Amino acid sequence: MNLFWAMQPTSVRFLLICICGVVLVSTVRLLRLGMRLYQYGRKEIAPETICNGGVDADLLAKYALENPRLCTNLLERCRNNFSDRSAGEKLPYVLRLAESRFAYLWERHHADVKASKRASLLTILLSVVMVSYGAVPIYDEFSNNGKITGLTSLILTIEQLLLLFSLGSSLCAMLYLGSSVFERTLENRRTSWNYVRARLQEELSDWHLN
Repeated sequence: MNLFWAMQPTSVRFLLICICGVVLVSTVRLLRLGMRLYQYGRKEIAPETICNGGVDADLLAKYALENPRLCTNLLERCRNNFSDRSAGEKLPYVLRLAESRFAYLWERHHADVKASKRASLLTILLSVVMVSYGAVPIYDEFSNNGKITGLTSLILTIEQLLLLFSLGSSLCAMLYLGSSVFERTLENRRTSWNYVRARLQEELSDWHLN
């Protein structure tokens, strides 16, 4: 690795540092997002508490966004758990507040995902620039060695440029894949929340009619 770094011209070293900086910042952002999305993975809110409107709206929104088991844990146990008229009147209000809070949190998390996707595109762009600006200096470095012919210098230059571009494109693919996974997770959580909210509203309507 030290030899690889020492062989690079100044422009390539600078662009490598930029690429590593972009990847590091984006990786930290995705790790923080992952911790948030699974922060409540092992914590539960009693379905009866939700159905009776006794849960805090902000807590419910975070629970819906960060818990992948919301549908299975809630809907299977929540039917016919509206205990009294006051509870049935609290829940619609809680659901409205939770919907606003959920949308706010979801948009913030989704902005992190989009930023990481843009960073992956920036990484591949910097890789192209790095290869373009490094071609001539790398070739000159090889050709100045009297023991290497011009053709050999050209082959070694192409090999070095391909190695640099492969490094940049691999980092780009890693960021893009990570961003896509979290984007899919966020979409699933939103779909789950919309389904649960609609089902609870239907249960409330049926309960009021009865």
